[in-house]
Amino acid sequence: MLTGRQFYLLRTIDKKITREELSELLEITYNDVVLFENEKKTIPDELYDKWLKIVK
Repeated sequence: MLTGRQFYLLRTIDKKITREELSELLEITYNDVVLFENEKKTIPDELYDKWLKIVK
């Protein structure tokens, strides 16, 4: 399972997706993306699967 930090690196380095774009794709708030990427909040399983499909 990837961590929020690993998702951040995939998003910024591989896909060049902004936090705003990601929040729209995942249908969550910008602040949630920040919390997940900084590992302040655990990523729910269903959101994790969606996120993984976007960044991989």
